[in-house]
Amino acid sequence: MIPLNSFPFMFMAECEDWRLEVIDGAQRMHTLNSFLKGELVLSGLEELNSLNGFTFDDLSAIRQRKFKNGSLRIIVISGKQMKNSDLIYLKELIQDTQY
Repeated sequence: MIPLNSFPFMFMAECEDWRLEVIDGAQRMHTLNSFLKGELVLSGLEELNSLNGFTFDDLSAIRQRKFKNGSLRIIVISGKQMKNSDLIYLKELIQDTQY
């Protein structure tokens, strides 16, 4: 199984009201959630091609548990009030350096 820690970092900003706003990684979070809910079918897997066509519910209990117990790497940027312009700048900066 591909470990979740092989996913790129996700970045969040801590807002003044203590909410966390996703700067980078929203699509990955949505995809993981869709997979866990059984809405996503695995396809195009080269290393684990025997799992192509599977949903989360099709996985063995052991694989499901390993997936659920995986860790995501999230960096939370805090320490000051984040303004919209700060968030836009950070998002652009992060995306330019990661890809």
